[in-house]
Amino acid sequence: MLKGAEHSLTLERFYEIATEGRRAEIDAALARFPASARIRSPIAIGLRAMKSVSDGDVPGATALLKRAVAHCEGRERQYLLELLIPLLLNAQRIDETEEALAVADDSAPELAPAFSAIRAIVAARQGNDAASAWFAREALENGRAVDNPMIVGRVLSRTALAAFYREDFDEAQDRAVEAARWYERLESHRNAAMAYSILYVIANDWIGDPDVARFYARRMTMSAHLAEDLSIENAGLVAQMDIAAEAGDVRRFESLRARLRERPLN
Repeated sequence: MLKGAEHSLTLERFYEIATEGRRAEIDAALARFPASARIRSPIAIGLRAMKSVSDGDVPGATALLKRAVAHCEGRERQYLLELLIPLLLNAQRIDETEEALAVADDSAPELAPAFSAIRAIVAARQGNDAASAWFAREALENGRAVDNPMIVGRVLSRTALAAFYREDFDEAQDRAVEAARWYERLESHRNAAMAYSILYVIANDWIGDPDVARFYARRMTMSAHLAEDLSIENAGLVAQMDIAAEAGDVRRFESLRARLRERPLN
């Protein structure tokens, strides 16, 4: 149980709910907190942040997580950092990502492989392929031994992304397929959709196989739909629409565009 908690939520269960990305479970966890605690408890703020992620409001989620990190310490802070750092990295805020990684310590040793996998991505983005490959190997060796399936999944998906940035596309595909299948077994559909997005980009932009790209774009769309994440679902529809346009498939293109217009996002 979290110290001073006004709810029945362990730190491990909070992390599981936050990383699985199921909107109903996030809402149910938030409902355990009194109204006053939802604006001051770092864990409640973390849940609100992940709800913002599912709504496509990544800047809002980042601001909330930075606030939560600033108001806690120890293991609680490490778990919140582990949620914050990927958002900073995805927003191309590399300096802030490195600053946040520098705060990571050994108070939550089970998170070490997840942080190593993030370091693999950062190193690859900076062109240091040797360091990236080293961090990735360390993350995979230690991550597969962790007794937390969500940490294992995050290590797999992050090492896939690191390999992608190193332009080691065979490794990227292997890890992304492993991550997608892992997340599907856990019924963590949003994370599966993100893994399929890596596979789609490789197939479409680097291998140039429209059939494989279409397959992964559809898997991405389907997984996002199951996760009720409209932003990723629409990204999958746009990917399919792009393939249809390249193929000159006007009927398919118009059908996909109609689906996008039914539920538009900014």
